[in-house]
Amino acid sequence: MNIFREYEKGLIFILMITVAVIIIINVNSLFAATSAVYQAFLPLIIGLCMAFVLDIIVNRYEKILYYPKPNKYIDAMRRPLAILLSIISVFLMVGIVMYLAIPQTVHSITITIQHLPEIYDMFMKHILGLTSGLSMADQHVVNDLLTGKKILANVSEYATSWLGNIASTVTDIVMVFVNFIIGFVFSIYLLLNKKELQRELGLFVKAYVSDDAHTKILHIGSIINSVFSSFFVGQFLDALTLGLMVGITMAIAGLPYALNIGCVVGLTALIPLLGAYIGASIGVMMLLVESPWDAVIFLIILIVMQQIENNLIYPKIVGDSVGLPGIWVFAAIVVGANLYGVIGILLSVPIAATAYRLLRDDVHNRLEVHNGKDEV
Repeated sequence: MNIFREYEKGLIFILMITVAVIIIINVNSLFAATSAVYQAFLPLIIGLCMAFVLDIIVNRYEKILYYPKPNKYIDAMRRPLAILLSIISVFLMVGIVMYLAIPQTVHSITITIQHLPEIYDMFMKHILGLTSGLSMADQHVVNDLLTGKKILANVSEYATSWLGNIASTVTDIVMVFVNFIIGFVFSIYLLLNKKELQRELGLFVKAYVSDDAHTKILHIGSIINSVFSSFFVGQFLDALTLGLMVGITMAIAGLPYALNIGCVVGLTALIPLLGAYIGASIGVMMLLVESPWDAVIFLIILIVMQQIENNLIYPKIVGDSVGLPGIWVFAAIVVGANLYGVIGILLSVPIAATAYRLLRDDVHNRLEVHNGKDEV
């Protein structure tokens, strides 16, 4: 026993090195196993995220449906009714935006396809004008690249390649849909059993940690829940503000479909990073048939409004909602984007806000202790 204590640190070090070597040697298997576990839990993770976001709306509906007099039937029905109203609200909002955007988008695409020959002729005349100063040989090269046969050959080659992967693409789409449905059902169970799950989780933590640790864990959990809830509310307000700014500016500029495109931009702005491109694409397709110049003006408006929103409005709205000064919101987004891309942009602000509040509380507690010692 004494010999073991004498060489305890060395043995632990050797054990750690051995484990590290085993992990490095089997890193591919480890990644494969981790990926398999992630895929298995993905529907539940999706459901957990959906439940967290929906719970923000559910809590507001519960306050609206609050009945001051005790009534077990009303109390029992309040949360299920709030969940139902929350789901209806989300689907109604998405449905209204789709109703405003999809018919005009489909119409624009249809008209564009019908006018493809005319667009191609205009494009070729423009190219011929640009290449008029080139030599005859170079002009022939450009014309060969842009002939209808060449373009059709390229499109046919791309279509053949795409059709070869259509089975895997369809499978991926089906899996995404299935995961979404399973996640949605799981989120409903989580929302309906929220209080029971919270009680069981509290008992589990209390059974395995000390009272001080239990209090700290509850405090940290409360801050994380508060920060992330406020962050999503701030994200929604920020997207709503961007949609209003774009819609109002388009109306002032006299562009058509200002209401439709403003709603689309506001909804797609909720999607991290890609939302701007999706909203811009739909807006351009809706305006392109009316006038290509209108589409260009819309893109300019969207770019300007996004710069204002990203640099001035977003730090203010989201920063105030999570209790993080605007300068730290900006710094968190920059660091998060450079480290982890889209995920970093999405999670950097709430993580930074959580760390900021925990550090602020710890500083206040330490200052109170120091002040108490000074008074003594």
